Amino acid sequence: NLNNITVDCANMDWSYGTQVYALVGQPKNLGNTTFGDNVEFKNFKAEGGNLYKLANGTSLTAPAGLTIDVPAGSILKYDNATSTYSVMAAVAAVNGVQYASVADAHKAAEAGATIELLKDVKESVTFTKDITFDGKGFSLKNWNCDKALFSNNYGTVNNLKIDASCSISLSGVNSVAFIATTNAKAGTISGCVNNASYEETLSDDKSKLFGFITVNNYGKLLSCVNNGNFTYTNKSTKGAIAFGMIAAQQRLADDGSGSPLMEECVNNGTVSYTTDVINDVVNIGGVLGRTVMNTPGSATKQGKLQGCINNGPLTVAVTETNIKDYINIMNVGGVVGYFEGEISDCVNEETAPITVTTPQPESNYAVMRPSVGGVAGTISEGASGCKNKAALNVTLSFRNKSAATDAGAGATGATCVGGVFGVAGPKTASSALALSECENSGDMTVSTTILNYADDATNGRALNYIGGVAGFTSVNLSKCVNSGDMNVSSTAYKSYVGGVAAINPFAFTSCDNSGDILFDFVLNAEKN
Repeated sequence: NLNNITVDCANMDWSYGTQVYALVGQPKNLGNTTFGDNVEFKNFKAEGGNLYKLANGTSLTAPAGLTIDVPAGSILKYDNATSTYSVMAAVAAVNGVQYASVADAHKAAEAGATIELLKDVKESVTFTKDITFDGKGFSLKNWNCDKALFSNNYGTVNNLKIDASCSISLSGVNSVAFIATTNAKAGTISGCVNNASYEETLSDDKSKLFGFITVNNYGKLLSCVNNGNFTYTNKSTKGAIAFGMIAAQQRLADDGSGSPLMEECVNNGTVSYTTDVINDVVNIGGVLGRTVMNTPGSATKQGKLQGCINNGPLTVAVTETNIKDYINIMNVGGVVGYFEGEISDCVNEETAPITVTTPQPESNYAVMRPSVGGVAGTISEGASGCKNKAALNVTLSFRNKSAATDAGAGATGATCVGGVFGVAGPKTASSALALSECENSGDMTVSTTILNYADDATNGRALNYIGGVAGFTSVNLSKCVNSGDMNVSSTAYKSYVGGVAAINPFAFTSCDNSGDILFDFVLNAEKN
């Protein structure tokens, strides 16, 4: 029992059972006890395990002189088994009411409420309500994540940090992220920062989708940052791969509605993908893996990508030489692998070189239309204001296999490498679209060897398109500039190399190349 105690408290919240009594100078009654300003509690028996929430500046003082100091924002907890009180720091608040755990705050929160962190927490919790969660710049720590905070985020998540002590795993699952598996079209994730790293070697035969912040973005991702490194070694996965350090993929809702947006998101971590098996589809970007393809090369726009930056080196390596399968699609970009939609003012910084290698094959496998770009592997629309400042080192050696796969925007099955974009434009050329004011200043070293190019001379897969700004383009080019040097060696049916673009059906307007071009080609190919 707690007897003869005076509570000196201007504002107090007292939780009893499942009810909360907010005491702001107005008396409330519970049994024969009256609550209010400067109330003396007598003959009050505290129930074991209940949390008593005390507002800022509260202290409990016994007449005998015993004082229990309760720091601002703390919670007093009574243990019935030991008849003792302990002071606990509040870690979260719901619309101003404080709680000792995020789980308690979530339990108390109603739809539309705001949960705020009050300090760093070491707690695993999953949110199931439509709420606003404001991290206030605090961190989740020591969390072994096997499920995101939100399965579906329909509200807002702001200013939350994931500490470097946290971990995340793709083992046995298809997709994983820290904050939201899906950021719904009404959802917003803003100002969130990941500091945890990922490293795994996996042999489970599943498609894999990974983003530190979210897997699927249908809504808005604004000013989110990744500082963690990503290292994935693949031993058996043959399905789709989509890896982005902020989000795996972006898309419209299933009914075609929504306006998904990624804006001013930044990756600072290194990205490494190594495989000794061949995947069906590979899309890897420093910020975003891909947009989900509707009809490849169609005019469907999967939202916008604006002002996003990659500062981290990106490496993709196929290590096994004796493979009897093939990569159907490979898109690798410093910012995004594959993007259908509007892309503008995205930058791959000079700290972020891109390296893509495949070995000399011993058996019949193919990389079908690999597209590599400093900013994006493939975009299906035009773009503006995008820049690559980093070196590109691309070594592709492969055999062609079977009939051509019509696998995306632009070229059909060809190798496409560009300082900014590997492929830029829809499958059907459009003079209504343009690359404008895009720049490359990174040096490019590209080597392609297609061992049986003569067998596929008619279907296009034995072609190379390598350009200072873009490899293959099907849109207008305006004010695009390359100043990076190009060192290209090629064995293929045909190779096209250009200081700004390798091939383009429309006019070049105010475009310029000042970089040196060294082109070493094999003469037994029909034409280079």
